[in-house]
Amino acid sequence: MINFNKKSVLMSMMAGALFFSSCEDKFTEQDLLNAQQQVDYTLQLVDLNANVTDAESSLKGVKVSLTQGAAVKTVEADANGYVSFGKVQVGNAVIKIVSENYLNGEAVVNLVTSNSKISQMITRFPVFAMTEGNTIKVSGKVEVESDLTNSTRELAPAGTKIEVKLNSMNDDFTWVYGSNAGGGISDYKFETIVTTVKEDGTYEVVLPATTGGINYSINLQPLTLNQKLAVNGLVGEEEISPRVVDISTEFRLNSETGAPLVPNVLLKVDGKYIGYAVVSNSGRISHVNLADTKHKFAPNAELNATVEELKGKKGTGASVKVYTNANGFVQYTSLEAEGSDYTSGSVNSFLPFNNPSNSFNVVKGNTSQTRNFHYGAGAYRSTEIK
Repeated sequence: MINFNKKSVLMSMMAGALFFSSCEDKFTEQDLLNAQQQVDYTLQLVDLNANVTDAESSLKGVKVSLTQGAAVKTVEADANGYVSFGKVQVGNAVIKIVSENYLNGEAVVNLVTSNSKISQMITRFPVFAMTEGNTIKVSGKVEVESDLTNSTRELAPAGTKIEVKLNSMNDDFTWVYGSNAGGGISDYKFETIVTTVKEDGTYEVVLPATTGGINYSINLQPLTLNQKLAVNGLVGEEEISPRVVDISTEFRLNSETGAPLVPNVLLKVDGKYIGYAVVSNSGRISHVNLADTKHKFAPNAELNATVEELKGKKGTGASVKVYTNANGFVQYTSLEAEGSDYTSGSVNSFLPFNNPSNSFNVVKGNTSQTRNFHYGAGAYRSTEIK
């Protein structure tokens, strides 16, 4: 919220209602008609950094354009921020402020009044200095879970776009500078400040700040990346087939679809998945479980199962026997040797996101602010998984 003292508010309201009656010795009916269609319009730029004194931040020379239909007037502000457009048609107009030293902005001004005697209108428009001492640097790191088979976060790709917008339409702001009376201003739009993520996953953006504080919204673009993850299979496949795949995935901030639990140590017979092993914290296999008994092998047979790891792949020495029934289906298993150095748990792992709010305040006097973001494990995958 932006703070103002009562005296300044009262003065601004008086300025917004300021008018002058026009009288001449020879005032014809046509003159009256013309006067009813035009007003003298002045805009005053108000620097919300009240203690700006450096010449670099001077309002003098700031260009302001006023557009009504195809007609455009461009005028430079004087040292006090006044922009005199002279005679303009009554009705709505769009004003735009363009300056290297101030945040660019625009708004709609209502140059309409029911009082035909009003011949002059004055309104005020807030501007935000972008010069040294009047800004704050917001920076941080942006990460994404593009590989769920490891325990670390990956960096967001270089070039990922970040947009920061000034939330100008709060109560204090519109109360002082907006009005339904003649000359009132509405539909404030300030320049969106855009930055991108660097090669090291960091970003930074410089924003104008005031003593009373300015509220901003920050938005990170959705990402589409190939995500590496383990699946128990793909939707449509008849058999369970745990494996690691790459799937095109859309990542959105604060939106996450999660990931399946996929055992790391698999049991296979003749290359066909039949179950998995449970690994203790010491890296030894504690027991084995059947997961798929649909495969048919030799009847009443004793078979050797292959023990495979999807990640880690350092385990050795485990031995598992598989026994089939008279129809050739797996009936039970026997753990013959526990082995060592196997990786326990599910293949997929990811850290939950804990992002700061998209809306935040910056206050003049602070030199910097850190805001880190994490896209999470993905919002949408192009292929349905088991």
